[in-house]
Amino acid sequence: MLPLLRELLLVMHFPEKGEVDPTFIASLFYYGLYGLMLSDAAYGLIMVFATLFILTKFKGRLEEGTKRMMQMFLGCGIGTTIWGLSSEVSSRCNT
Repeated sequence: MLPLLRELLLVMHFPEKGEVDPTFIASLFYYGLYGLMLSDAAYGLIMVFATLFILTKFKGRLEEGTKRMMQMFLGCGIGTTIWGLSSEVSSRCNT
């Protein structure tokens, strides 16, 4: 299964000089949709604090890939917290 995904990713090309890099926009959608799927503020806060703990406790000792993964989980935790809080607020306003 992984070789198929690798080939799919190789089809995409990196942006050339002068082209817009869509990484930032794509990450906003990824974090937003991840948070929308979970929509639990407590779980999001746990993710945020756990990843911040790992990033600060093991600063300088994490491999680059692990560090990037933890930063991605931090963004996912923030998105989950935002959507969880917004769903809580909207449910309280409707009652």
